[in-house]
Amino acid sequence: MEPLADVITLLRPRAAGTKVMQGAGRWGVRRSQVASAGFGLVLKGECWLAVDGHEPLRLATGDFVLMPASPGFTIASDLCTELGVTRQTLYRFVGPKGELRADATKLLKRKAQNVSS
Repeated sequence: MEPLADVITLLRPRAAGTKVMQGAGRWGVRRSQVASAGFGLVLKGECWLAVDGHEPLRLATGDFVLMPASPGFTIASDLCTELGVTRQTLYRFVGPKGELRADATKLLKRKAQNVSS
């Protein structure tokens, strides 16, 4: 077997529900704490996956994500949506290679605390 198939088999997944998400323009979906493992596959286009406590990941067509239980996550069309900022001020929060700057980390932590309160 392939290593990924072995991991998925060990998790003993069961179908609890499925959901196809489609977005156009600027969009974002927030999920608070998730108790079970989940997965996602980008069928077309690109998006950002921001898991609480981790740097955001840029996902593109064909990318597959397998997540164990999670403290919460956001899937968004762009980081402006996730951070709640305009494109004009995005440079304060994200570096030229897509890395989060200190201000973005602080803002995401504040937002996560507000959601859990």
